Amino acid sequence: MKKIILASSILAVASFAQLSQAAPVTGNINFTGTLTTATCALDGGDDVAVPMGLVPFQDIDVSDLSAITPQGEAKLVVSCADAAGITSIDLKLSPTPDINPILVKLAAGGATGAGIALLNADNTIRDLSIDANRTLNETLVKTGDDGVATFNLKAAYVKNTDPAVGGDANAVLPFVLDYQ
Repeated sequence: MKKIILASSILAVASFAQLSQAAPVTGNINFTGTLTTATCALDGGDDVAVPMGLVPFQDIDVSDLSAITPQGEAKLVVSCADAAGITSIDLKLSPTPDINPILVKLAAGGATGAGIALLNADNTIRDLSIDANRTLNETLVKTGDDGVATFNLKAAYVKNTDPAVGGDANAVLPFVLDYQ
């Protein structure tokens, strides 16, 4: 009798286990997008020079960071051929943060005590420590199938907390252009 009850119990548990298994979930992953034959290039080549000039430390030791005078300006012109479907260009910056993370770090072996601030149109500092501020977007102005986007950049040296030592005050700000 014990064998029959044991066998019945095993059969009941096995049946219940099969019934309690959920049905598999099925679905689809749908990939969507558009391929483009557009070719975009930075006018003048991939590297942009921004001359900053000879600047005394006393001119960059400012207490009011909302009124910075730019020392360098650059115009980045992106020209796109066969740009159907592209409406704008993103300029995505990848700064090496300074001791003050809103600034771009100066290259080693030269001046210390400052970093480079990227400025907004109203000469306020663009806080590069915030991810969203590292991407600039410009509309692609179309002429037929071609287009041009222009980024007007301004920069200034700003004193940080490191000791002020004069010398070459160079920096590199890598970027990627992305089509939208």
